[in-house]
Amino acid sequence: MTERDGQGGGVMMADSAGTLRDATEADVPGIVGVFLRAYAQPPWNEQNDAAKTDEYVRWLLAQPDTGCVVAPAETDQAGGATGATGGVAGFIVAGLRGYADFLQDWERAAEPPAGGWPAVPGQLGYVWELAVDPAAQRQGIGAALMGEAIGRVRAAGADTLLLRSSERAAAAMALYRRFGFERLPVRERRDPLAGPWALRLR
Repeated sequence: MTERDGQGGGVMMADSAGTLRDATEADVPGIVGVFLRAYAQPPWNEQNDAAKTDEYVRWLLAQPDTGCVVAPAETDQAGGATGATGGVAGFIVAGLRGYADFLQDWERAAEPPAGGWPAVPGQLGYVWELAVDPAAQRQGIGAALMGEAIGRVRAAGADTLLLRSSERAAAAMALYRRFGFERLPVRERRDPLAGPWALRLR
């Protein structure tokens, strides 16, 4: 949800990242940098192309009923960034998404479970991406970003918030479980440990 949708949500503090705020065009290079560095770390060990990542980030930010919140990087007394670079320590992209879109994703990536695709009634929200710069991790930034996204999608009318991740990512799993996310019975072909997680909001 963006400010133009009237769903701006409250302002939160991340432990060392300062005030969370809505992303602007000027934040795109910083968001791309965080994405590249975060996914280059275990367990992903991905070497993503910078130009394609920039294109992907811009595509994400153009999704309807979706917004991006950033945790700005700390600055020292001289005004330079400390730890994370590019002025962004972490970001989350989340918004509303239809159940039919999730079905398309699952049909493309997984075989139907024995009982069929899980039913998720009501208005749905989705966390498209959540990433924190490796230099700024273990400071509460991911939790602050997730808390902000949950508040915004709830205010926009979502009954359930979904995300996709892999159980190989132990730190991410701990964060999601702390918020109350539960694994849905969909296991992807390429990574059976990957699939959707859901959090009931109402």
